[in-house]
Amino acid sequence: MYIYLRLKELRERNKLTKKDFSSKIGINDSQYGKIEAGKIQPTISQIIDISSIFGVTTDWLLTGENPAETTDRMGEFDFRVVEEINSLKYAKSMQEKIISAQEKTIKLLEDALKAKDNPKAAATSPRMVAKQLENP
Repeated sequence: MYIYLRLKELRERNKLTKKDFSSKIGINDSQYGKIEAGKIQPTISQIIDISSIFGVTTDWLLTGENPAETTDRMGEFDFRVVEEINSLKYAKSMQEKIISAQEKTIKLLEDALKAKDNPKAAATSPRMVAKQLENP
């Protein structure tokens, strides 16, 4: 049996959708769909995360050998910590997008000031800048 089949078995055993399973392990559902379809392999860190979160051995995930269940299944507190880490990673990525948009806005506003002061030297007209700000 291949790893993607064991992942599917683990997901179904825990009565989770692909989206819920991928969220718990901190990857997007598209990437997990490719893993479960056998198109790509999970990374070592993903295998370790899955093992910890769902209380199975890495040996079982990788080879199908040795008992599937570990004796020290991850506690609810540990699971919440993993979810919080994933939430913080998402918040960080959103902050980076906001900063990028703000930097673009600053650049456009600087161009608008240049156009006002020296229309020939500016890359864009104030009207073009206003349109770009309305439709990012």
